[in-house]
Amino acid sequence: MHLRPLLISSDPVLRLLGVIVGLGLAVAAGFFYLSFVSKWCFFGAAGSAVIYLYFHRRAAARLSPAL
Repeated sequence: MHLRPLLISSDPVLRLLGVIVGLGLAVAAGFFYLSFVSKWCFFGAAGSAVIYLYFHRRAAARLSPAL
């Protein structure tokens, strides 16, 4: 299962990504006969936003001065 590393990560943003991807896959598969691609693209976009947040937070932490 490829979601397991995300779901057990110590980083809360990566765990959120795992939940979004897992739910997105479940919803898209559940409605496969109606419009799999449309629903999967929506959850893919949500997952992409979380990936952006993850890397944005890492960059901000790296650039902030140590106290």
